[in-house]
Amino acid sequence: DQLENDSMVEAYVKLNQYVHGFSIPYINSMGHLVQYYPDFIVRTKEFMLIVETKSEKDARNDIDVKRKALAAEQRCREMSKINTIPPVVQPKPWRYILLPQDLYQEMEGHSLRTLISKCESYLAVLKMRSE
Repeated sequence: DQLENDSMVEAYVKLNQYVHGFSIPYINSMGHLVQYYPDFIVRTKEFMLIVETKSEKDARNDIDVKRKALAAEQRCREMSKINTIPPVVQPKPWRYILLPQDLYQEMEGHSLRTLISKCESYLAVLKMRSE
């Protein structure tokens, strides 16, 4: 609902791992290479956005949330560098946000830009935590 009502959003998709097959490899807390399937991809006027939603509990306590976030940020850096041959053009830089449920509820009704800013602050704090 938030995405449909924001003028910044051009398009979005709720990803289904069986339909879309979009995944990001990462090494989980058990040391295994596994695939991570984010929740949404959003295209805005300025950038592409990978969005992961989490319960407040998982966002704060699940050790693999940080590992997935780091892998997703790396994938965004890689995808942002893709060079294409016209007329196909890499649409925009890619970014990643982690959206805990409590933060979503707190920010309900705010713009996507404001929500992204809050999520980036949250992610910065999460990345500083040790495992």
